[in-house]
Amino acid sequence: MHLNNKYPINRARSRLKIVSGQVSLLLLVTVLLVSGWHALDTKAVGHAAELEIDGSWELARTSVAPEAALPNLNAFVRSVQNGSTGTLAGVYVPGKWAYSISQQPPSNPGFVSSNPEAVTQFGLAAQYNTIGLLAHNYLAGSSFFELDKSNKAALIYGDGSVKYFLIEGIDRYRALSPNSPYSSFEDLQNPGVIISVTELFNRIYAPGDRLVLQTCIESNGNLSWGRLFITASPIDYPVKISYNYRPEKFRLD
Repeated sequence: MHLNNKYPINRARSRLKIVSGQVSLLLLVTVLLVSGWHALDTKAVGHAAELEIDGSWELARTSVAPEAALPNLNAFVRSVQNGSTGTLAGVYVPGKWAYSISQQPPSNPGFVSSNPEAVTQFGLAAQYNTIGLLAHNYLAGSSFFELDKSNKAALIYGDGSVKYFLIEGIDRYRALSPNSPYSSFEDLQNPGVIISVTELFNRIYAPGDRLVLQTCIESNGNLSWGRLFITASPIDYPVKISYNYRPEKFRLD
């Protein structure tokens, strides 16, 4: 999906848990070893302050002009709307960035978009009532490293509805065998604690009712050295969407 060029965007059940015998090679590769995910140093792309005005998210510009203007939430929703109920179309973090969301083809569960203005919804995560968003960290994934606990994110659906999330967890893991789909991982929050790829999947995706942003961590020239997971929980927010797919009738209540 391509965003409306009017708004350039700057660089987001079953609760049965999987067990070792149920994890296929394809699953392992898809979840935790998408090759080529590595972090780049990100440049400053502008300065903005989040304001809450009459229940809507707005951006107040500072004296330093941004390289690319981030639209307010209202404008971004309009730019990604496509009329498709139940399909994610965009993710928005106030004051930081906004991306369209692409879907994985049914026949390609390892697909991650090469569009620098898009992230990809992880299809397998949806089976656990988790919204997983994947990105190469030389593209949109590089901006995942900008996020902090307490940041809010908005997920926009094709029909214009919006769900809100609060970031509560930022977890990093080192792959002991970065090029192996069977690699175990060291929990960098608890150095020395080693878990299997199955345990890692269960920790991150199996709990359900959450948003997960995933990308890779590069270190010492190793493109797949580790994994970054940003987890967020749904929250209620006073902004409500009134939407009937006619842009002139769109508004935020």
